Amino acid sequence: MDRIGPYKVVRRLTSEGTGELYEAVHEQIQRRASIKVLHKELAEDRAAVTRFLNEAKAVNLISHPSIVTIYEQGQLDSGAPYIVMEYLEGETLRDRLRRLGRPMDPAKAMRTARQLASALSAAHAKQVVHRDLKPSSIVLISDADTPDGERVKVANFGIAKLMTTNNASVLTMAGVSMGTPTYMSPEQCRNARESTDRSDIYSLGVIMYEMLSGTPPFSDAEGAVRLMMAHMQQDPPPLANRAPEASAELCALVHRMLAKAPETRPSAADVHALLTRMSGGYSTANLPIPDLQDISKPPAPSPTMMMGAPPVPEKQPSALAELFESKTGRMIAIGAGIAVLLGIIGIIAAVRGLLSGPPPPPPQITWTISSEPSEADVADSSGQVIGHTPWSQTQQIGKGLATLTIRKKGFHEESVVLDREKDGSQKVTLAADPVQKVEPATPPTPTVQEAAQPEASPQTKSQSKSKNKSKKQRPEKKQKKAKKGKAAGGKKKGG
Repeated sequence: MDRIGPYKVVRRLTSEGTGELYEAVHEQIQRRASIKVLHKELAEDRAAVTRFLNEAKAVNLISHPSIVTIYEQGQLDSGAPYIVMEYLEGETLRDRLRRLGRPMDPAKAMRTARQLASALSAAHAKQVVHRDLKPSSIVLISDADTPDGERVKVANFGIAKLMTTNNASVLTMAGVSMGTPTYMSPEQCRNARESTDRSDIYSLGVIMYEMLSGTPPFSDAEGAVRLMMAHMQQDPPPLANRAPEASAELCALVHRMLAKAPETRPSAADVHALLTRMSGGYSTANLPIPDLQDISKPPAPSPTMMMGAPPVPEKQPSALAELFESKTGRMIAIGAGIAVLLGIIGIIAAVRGLLSGPPPPPPQITWTISSEPSEADVADSSGQVIGHTPWSQTQQIGKGLATLTIRKKGFHEESVVLDREKDGSQKVTLAADPVQKVEPATPPTPTVQEAAQPEASPQTKSQSKSKNKSKKQRPEKKQKKAKKGKAAGGKKKGG
């Protein structure tokens, strides 16, 4: 691909689950840009096209310096849509954490999280929920106007949810989980349509936990299903045990962001204000932060509500006290207590029944491979042919990489590497294999006995065939003569 609209393609950057990403330059104004093109195999999928174009709509609604800028969108001659965005020359947070190989400095982690909270606050104010916030969607670029010379850029709004959209089913089907399991909120694990702005706060809490400790909170869970169940049912390990350099106040904030109930998590604006105060900046917000050991306790009531009850006269007992003094009253109280206890037991049993219900179906991934020319064989690592291009396969999410071989007679074969943990789409161009001259087969070397015998002439071969034929016919002639002899003997006896 050489051109996309007025842009000249410089190079192909990467292949994502839904499209190809290119670096390009606008030839008239010489502006660098990144262009994401939807795979042509998905161009006829209405839901895929809607989610793809939804990214441009969601981003343009927000307009924030820490969110990638979308310039325009269009459609190729093949029908595949594309979006043009600013070119980000930097390092993803995922690459930064891998390069460090250890937890980030708490002060640096707070500054990074503060910019993320600011971007999410702007998105939520426009009723946009990201739903796939993760380190690989966060790019760190140079910016001299920031305190540490680095700015956060949030990208990949491809599955963002527009809370103002009337027809939400266009974007997300009911009962489907969507996102990256490591960073998904409990409600998002159950159903992507339940995602709210507090779901992004949970994802940011997981990212902060990873920046401060070096690993996500449920890194020991094996497989996507168990990981999602951990988000829904397990409390994260205390961050203070894994990040001793982080303050107790910062650890408490992260745990509050990882609360199971969405309504108990702080908003993005609250997180931004708190991180600003903790990092030494100015903030007018004053959200109370409980101690780490009091995370599970409900917040203290407002001081205006803590009014003392009027004193009860000592010689005027209440009607309730009089009731308890009588034998009948005590019996009534005991019966009411038993009824309440039975009700609590019933509620606990019902909750356990819900929690022990069938686990959600495991997430699936889709691989697509096309080739030029088409109708090429797709073979697995054992060499077995599993299909022909254009080829598509949906399967459960797994671990590791898979290598497939694309081959076609008359062409050089090519190998394709796909990730078992995410969707993948590849287009392979097979190079023609020049026809090689086939040498005639070498006749077998005759044995010594065969070499000693002279080759028979055509006339001799013909005579030999006639003799063999006559030999085969002799037994038949003898049988006919024998039958005639018997017949003749019979006639003589009869005469």
